Amino acid sequence: EVLGRLATSITGDATIGRLLGELLDQLGEHAAVITEDALTPEMDREYVRGGLWDAVPADRLLIPEGMGSIKLQKAQVAIIDEDVARAEQVQRLLELAVATPGKPPLLILAREIKGEALNMLTTNHVRGILTIAAATLATARLTLSDDFADIATLTGAQILSQEIGQSPQHANEACFGQVREATISHRTLLLVDGAGQAQDIKQRISILRARMKHTRSGDEDQTSLRMRIARLSGGVGVLKVGGHT
Repeated sequence: EVLGRLATSITGDATIGRLLGELLDQLGEHAAVITEDALTPEMDREYVRGGLWDAVPADRLLIPEGMGSIKLQKAQVAIIDEDVARAEQVQRLLELAVATPGKPPLLILAREIKGEALNMLTTNHVRGILTIAAATLATARLTLSDDFADIATLTGAQILSQEIGQSPQHANEACFGQVREATISHRTLLLVDGAGQAQDIKQRISILRARMKHTRSGDEDQTSLRMRIARLSGGVGVLKVGGHT
């Protein structure tokens, strides 16, 4: 109720305030809330699976000029658990993405993206060959693999890495995950409604909860595990805004 009144005072609209209040009441005051156009004149809300990570875009050119973020709808997701610098590390993924019916947008996540690989991604994006977003997570390098594994579970992606025998140079269509929406700003990555299997997500949450039992309250490992569980088990609020015109 308090959050609803606050939202109403900020937006000046009682309906928006009430719906925002409901979303935040269900998901918590720190939840991510996005807006979508509704097909009807009324406003509504929806709860979907999703998570928010600290992240930075690989190149500012991948974010539209004058905008604070890039939003991809019904995007494919590729996760490369490597430092990506050579063109051949992304070339196969680009070929697969361009050949996909409808050419859905492509989100690439990696430990680092630079050099020839970044130039290839940026060039294809700027020329309109494919809508591409590339980002690196603002996570300690020692825990990056854990975050990548969580995102892979949420999206249904397969992690690509020479180290595990799954080189990005030999990727196939099954390596891609999917999300209903991906948004990269200058500081965060928001993934909404990934295509990961519910059973896989539940199993990963169970593993993380078991690991928590071997940590001490308040220590860094437990805080990190709590955050990861919240992303896997939490949700994102969708405010659907309609209009007569």
